[in-house]
Amino acid sequence: MRALAIAVTVFGIGCSSGGNGAGPSNDAGSTMHDATSVDGSFGASACAACVDKACAQQLSDCGSDAACAAWLACQRACPTDSAGNVAPSCEAGCAKPSAASSAMLAETYDSCRTSGPGASCAACGAREAAAPMDAAPDIPFINEQCTGAMADDSSACNYCKSTQCCQTLAALYGDQSDFESMAMCVLACPSDAGTAGVSCLQGCFQAHPTAVGVYAPFQACVNVNCRPSCETPVSPCDQCTDAHCRDEYALCEGDPDCFELLYCTTNTGGATATVQDCESTFPKGLTAYDTLATCLIGNCEGSCTQ
Repeated sequence: MRALAIAVTVFGIGCSSGGNGAGPSNDAGSTMHDATSVDGSFGASACAACVDKACAQQLSDCGSDAACAAWLACQRACPTDSAGNVAPSCEAGCAKPSAASSAMLAETYDSCRTSGPGASCAACGAREAAAPMDAAPDIPFINEQCTGAMADDSSACNYCKSTQCCQTLAALYGDQSDFESMAMCVLACPSDAGTAGVSCLQGCFQAHPTAVGVYAPFQACVNVNCRPSCETPVSPCDQCTDAHCRDEYALCEGDPDCFELLYCTTNTGGATATVQDCESTFPKGLTAYDTLATCLIGNCEGSCTQ
């Protein structure tokens, strides 16, 4: 197997822990609702009342953080649209918190509201979902149904993640602590170090299988749907991959076993012996990896192979 020089941005999301784990009771959500219950505002609407109940814990967590609560108050003071939901034009003017922990609380609440239990509230109507880029319809994690931005839309990359990859993003935040532990472990492994690097990666992945399972499909979604927004400039290899091997790439990177193998081959030096070591260490990913390799070698020989 030839090493594939694919630019896999494996730990590119900056997750920080949010909240102190205890938090106030759900009375915080009621207080927030009362404070913004002005006639005609989203906070006073039937939609907000339903979301408050469906996303009570997320609302309480956000309300307990000063920065998140300020953003929430702005959102809930907005008028409603024709469907009874918050008016998008007004909501867009409510800046998400800049601190990572506060932003995470805001995104977790918005994820519940727009793509979690809150999205089933009939009083909120149907919100227009962002259309995914061309991709095979049978790959669900790159064809996610998202109903609105969850992240700071001043960043094109974050906006794309929240409107194209909302479900896998929410799953990643739900496993945030384990993901951060895995990220720190992997980033501490020696790069371009041959067998020593392979063994280190194996230990990290084995210690955090759940984190790999939620991160792999999220990163596949981001790389398939958001590459132009998140990677500047887009490398020649990635341009060719997107044009000719998009589905093969998604099926490999989105699969935890193939993700581990792909990350190993692209971050431990690329020597033939090291690639073989990666293949023997992560054999469950070989089928999807070989399919991707065949596509890249056939279509992107000059850009993506060493």
